[in-house]
Amino acid sequence: LLNARGKIYKTTGKWDEALTDFQEVEAKEKEITDKREVVKALLELGELQSFYGEYQMAVTILQKALHIAEEMNDRLLLANTSYLLGSVYSRIGEHQEGKSILERSVALLESEGVSEESRRILANILCQMGLNQFREGKMDEAVEYYKKSLALIRQPDVSPEAAEDYRYMGAVSY
Repeated sequence: LLNARGKIYKTTGKWDEALTDFQEVEAKEKEITDKREVVKALLELGELQSFYGEYQMAVTILQKALHIAEEMNDRLLLANTSYLLGSVYSRIGEHQEGKSILERSVALLESEGVSEESRRILANILCQMGLNQFREGKMDEAVEYYKKSLALIRQPDVSPEAAEDYRYMGAVSY
């Protein structure tokens, strides 16, 4: 319930309220039997901390989520967690660490097999890798990653929610 409400708060721009809900899930981690829900809350919390500029806190939270996802041996959750962690590292200028984590995420997804969710996560990762190249001034490489991401989200069985990746693709034309 807290995850769902926190997600609604986040979607409607009530970030402080969302932060409170996700922090409450983190505080009750030991009591919650569905570890997938704990990881989802930690992902949201890490993303919000990054949004607020609390990058070290975001890294700590996302590393905790990664550890739980590893214990669960859930490759999709591992890949999604790695994607967010790699994104934060890239955002704080640790591009090599971010790139390494993102590349491991790609390998995880490639070993998972093809599903709508794996393609959506892979599209996000490729988009982030393109953004990283853009930040480093490597426009040609950025465009290639964006093209790969776009090709994945244009597949007919990928849901419209994946279209959020379009937000980065305009960056290379700027």
